Amino acid sequence: MTHLIARLLCPLATLAVLAPALAGDLTPPPGPIQSTMKPLTDVEPRVAVNELNTPGDDNAIYVIASPGAYYLTDNLVGEAGKDGIRIDAANVTLDLMGFTLSGAGDGVGVHNALTAGKITIVNGFVTAWGDGIVLRNFAHVEDVTSTYNTYSGIEVGNTSLIRNCIAAFNGWSGISVGIASAVNACIAHSNTQHGIVIGKGIVSNCTCDANGLAGIYASYETVVCDNMCSAPTMGGSAVGIHVDALNRVVNNLVYGGSRGLQVDGVNNDISGNSVQAALDNYSIVPGNRLNILLCQIPESIDWPCTVTLAGDLTGVTAQHGIAVNADHVTIDLGGHALIGVAGALSGIYMSAFENLTIRNGTIRDWGDYGVNAFFRANVHAENVHISDVGDTGLLIGDDAQLTRCSATRCGGAGIAAISGAIVTECVASHCLNMGINVSYGSTIQSCTAHDNDRGFYAYGSSIGASVAYLNTAAGFQVDDGTSLVDCSAVDNADGIIAGTRCTVTNCAAQSNDVSGIAASGSARITGCDVVSNGGDGILVGNLCDVRSNRCYSNGAGSGTGAGIHATSSPNSIVDNTCGFAERGLDIDAGGNLISKNIVRDNVDNYDIVGSNRLDLLLSHLPESIDWPATVTLTGDLTGVSGSNGITIAADNVTIDLGGHALVGVGGSLDGINVSGSRRNIAIRNGTARNWAGDGIDAASAGNAQFENLKVSNNTGDGLRVGVDCAARACSALNNGGDGIEGGGNGTILECVANANTQTGILAGDSTVVANCEAAFNAVDGIRVATGSTVRHCTVRGSVGDGIEAGTSCTIAENHTDLSGNGGSGAGVHITGTGCRVEGNTCLAADRGVDVDSTGNLIIRNTARSNTTNYDIVAGNRYGPIIDITAGGTAAVTGNSAASTMSTTDPWANFAY
Repeated sequence: MTHLIARLLCPLATLAVLAPALAGDLTPPPGPIQSTMKPLTDVEPRVAVNELNTPGDDNAIYVIASPGAYYLTDNLVGEAGKDGIRIDAANVTLDLMGFTLSGAGDGVGVHNALTAGKITIVNGFVTAWGDGIVLRNFAHVEDVTSTYNTYSGIEVGNTSLIRNCIAAFNGWSGISVGIASAVNACIAHSNTQHGIVIGKGIVSNCTCDANGLAGIYASYETVVCDNMCSAPTMGGSAVGIHVDALNRVVNNLVYGGSRGLQVDGVNNDISGNSVQAALDNYSIVPGNRLNILLCQIPESIDWPCTVTLAGDLTGVTAQHGIAVNADHVTIDLGGHALIGVAGALSGIYMSAFENLTIRNGTIRDWGDYGVNAFFRANVHAENVHISDVGDTGLLIGDDAQLTRCSATRCGGAGIAAISGAIVTECVASHCLNMGINVSYGSTIQSCTAHDNDRGFYAYGSSIGASVAYLNTAAGFQVDDGTSLVDCSAVDNADGIIAGTRCTVTNCAAQSNDVSGIAASGSARITGCDVVSNGGDGILVGNLCDVRSNRCYSNGAGSGTGAGIHATSSPNSIVDNTCGFAERGLDIDAGGNLISKNIVRDNVDNYDIVGSNRLDLLLSHLPESIDWPATVTLTGDLTGVSGSNGITIAADNVTIDLGGHALVGVGGSLDGINVSGSRRNIAIRNGTARNWAGDGIDAASAGNAQFENLKVSNNTGDGLRVGVDCAARACSALNNGGDGIEGGGNGTILECVANANTQTGILAGDSTVVANCEAAFNAVDGIRVATGSTVRHCTVRGSVGDGIEAGTSCTIAENHTDLSGNGGSGAGVHITGTGCRVEGNTCLAADRGVDVDSTGNLIIRNTARSNTTNYDIVAGNRYGPIIDITAGGTAAVTGNSAASTMSTTDPWANFAY
């Protein structure tokens, strides 16, 4: 304001400086100076009230009979039976000039006749009359004190103004005004009835104290604002503010009395009033718009309204702080606290109603509940913080919505809702029971529960992006179809306990004392990180789907935990990763599906009983396959010294190397070893190399299949198979023993065995070796035992024989070259009887076809450039051996030429 005045004055000062230039010559004219001022009586004529100007009559000491401005010149002392001043004209202003009108207990200090109006009374004292001041319509009373009158202090008609007046110790009401009137900045004190009475107007900035009935009584369409009304004691009939209908009661201070604020009618707007210390702070009928400024508890809210705390409020023993007994109530704590005391009940208690909203503040130190709205529907709480209560912090009914609330150090649960709740960004800590507890159809999102008994407890609900840590039981305990998504359980007793039909998705369970995630049955656990829990990472009962989880370092406390542990069946355990535990996968019952799990670096990767369907994804060596299973490699795997890479100790095992390699190290044993007599083994699609033993030793396996394998640079044999086995499209290169060994009654097809230190392909009885290649092996290229067949093979550069066969073999349509390379060998060497040697081509060997025993059939072979093309003992049958080593005939040009084969015998053998 100071700056504003300065801005207003500055232009005036400038004008004053410029005044000579603007006004012209200021030199006074000659002669005496004449006055230009008017006398006060011409400006505002005023008439003294006295016996001369305003003579009285039988009923009044003075009578003002004409319009005008009047003033009192002295105190007036009343006479019994007479009024003080009566005004019989309209448009009269009476200035009491600070004097006092003292009555004799009857009459009226100042009043006007029925026909007079527009009366103004100012600046004085009126005391001890029957009525102090009584005026008709259009009255204005200001700066007047009216006291100790038998009846009313100040009473005016319609469209009147009472301002800066005092009405005290009057026998009836202090100030009474008609409709469309205003009472401003007045004091009404210790009047026997009402302090101020008004209808259809405004009462503002007034003080009403210790009046017998209401401090302010407004009938209808009145604004009652910014007043202070008080009563010295409770009890009696004293009311702070009393209104009927259609009023607006705003920002008043009411203290004490029988009733603080009494509202008897409807459609009132009640807002921002401070009401306290009355026997009943509020007496309000339904049907009003209420915004209550609460200054005292305990308080009962019996109507739909908004309640705002004026500050921190402290309760009393054996009572609730705020008792809500109506629908549609909003309590705004306003950043303040409801504080209980020893023996107090609940901070906020709602009985059989619904639609309660609580926001923005603290509720603490109550003996029972922070908020008890159990079985009440549609409770909303936002930014409410509850602590140190005897039972549950927030106990609410159906369809609640809780946002950014907290509950700590509660004797029961922190937050508990029945069903249909939405709980968002809430925190519950240090509670003796559950942190947050909800039931069917509820949603918990982005909440935290720590240092409780159980963090979260839910039935048939959804929990998302929430965190539980340091709870003495479970972080999350859920049941009956509850879903957990993106949640985290850390440092609890159990991380997550899931009951029937629950789903746990993309959650983390870490460093919990017992299990990371435990599900009793019919649960689905997917995409979770389960790390460093004291017991099992994931523990399931039956009918569970455990998929795509990552379980590491579980069993950290006891050393006996498993990555995933199934105690019953059936379960589906698929695509999980389990590492660094006592047991990777621990399956106690049959009938489970175990598929594509990566299990590595555990003390025992697999502890599985029989009768499960196993499809193992192998990512770590060494490993023992002790059950029927399909095993697939995740990548190249490296062995360890003193161990086989994979040990097969069960029937019906399939190992798919997946195009990857089993890589041995110094001191390692076999790449794959079949332990004991096993049936129905299949190994395919990959490499076994650099093993100190054999690449693959399946010599004890029967009815086994080996396909698309590469065995190389192994110290022992490359591939060893048992009886009734089939090897197809395998290669054995640079092994320290034989390339491929077959146990008999099997097939070796489309295989390659090159540069092995012993024989390339070594087969037992009744083996078919077809379409194979054996090159530069240090002993024989291919060697077969009794009853075997070697067909369509190519053998080159063997140090010994190209192909060696025992008894009753068929050696047909093969090609040998450079046999006996650096040693002594034949292209085809028959050591037994009853063999058929047909259609082979033998080149550049010590001996082309070498038959050591009788009873064999040798037909249609060709031998060239061998030291000895044919070396056949007596007692064999053979076709003619035609020597066509001589130079050939002339070249052929044209369409015909004579045969140069020297024979037409179809069984002939040739040397050329």
